[in-house]
Amino acid sequence: MKRDAYLSGASYVLGEAEKTFKQADGFEQALVALGNANFPELWGWGSYYETADIYQLSLQAAQTALAASAVPAADIQLVVFAAASFPENPNELAPRLGQVLQTLGCGNALLESATLNGCASYLSAVRLAAARIASGELENILVIGLGSMTPGMQRFSSFALFGDAACAVVLRADGAHAQYRVVDAIQRLDLNEFASGITLNDKSQLQTQTLDALLERNKLGRSDISRVFNNNIFLPIKKIRDARSGFKAAQLYTDNVARIAHCHVCDSMINLIDYSSQTATTNPELLLLQSDGNGHCACLLLASI
Repeated sequence: MKRDAYLSGASYVLGEAEKTFKQADGFEQALVALGNANFPELWGWGSYYETADIYQLSLQAAQTALAASAVPAADIQLVVFAAASFPENPNELAPRLGQVLQTLGCGNALLESATLNGCASYLSAVRLAAARIASGELENILVIGLGSMTPGMQRFSSFALFGDAACAVVLRADGAHAQYRVVDAIQRLDLNEFASGITLNDKSQLQTQTLDALLERNKLGRSDISRVFNNNIFLPIKKIRDARSGFKAAQLYTDNVARIAHCHVCDSMINLIDYSSQTATTNPELLLLQSDGNGHCACLLLASI
């Protein structure tokens, strides 16, 4: 029998060093490519955060999530690490993740990872975790997102300024200490984009098509969604893509584009957390988390509790 899955203890941690967009490698080249259109407020250029240790960030985010959810670490049955790509040294990956689990006290948990889905990897992991809760297989799952740079990748790109961050949330079968109920989730792949190595396609219909499928099967319209939380890409690109998907400006959350930049897989969860901390409402809301890139798109539809 299908049951509800709930989100509890959502948290995030930014990189320890705050920097400005002018300090990002690739800024000068990108500025030339943009015709020297140096208008920071228009583009949403501001700060980004850098870390020397993404594993330490993930540990801090997970510790906060466990404490806020009031789920004992020993009761976590599965930990999922999600990233667009993990740090480059494969010999470092296993022991560092193992040390995170040991420090957390998740000695009874299995370990899985979610990657290859670009910036949609974290929402993809949450979607799969929610399905395993709903099926009755598991009761408590910790999903941790890692957003950091890979070798050869420039922080300042043609569509976003990249920052480092980690996020975490506990998915659970009961609603105790929960902030959100999972209504539905969906994921789609454009194989042509994926196979062509396209990072972000401005003309892609994948975002709209994925959203259409999600809303149609829940008999909802765009106007039923209170807020949309997605990638912190440059503001003009973000606004055009969201308008094409049928959303109005009042539904969009753009505060973090200039404040923290694009934190890889973590954007939508970070934006949700900040919105919830800034908004005092007792009315239930339908909230949409969406992320896409590299031919992948994932959406998570939540009901506030």
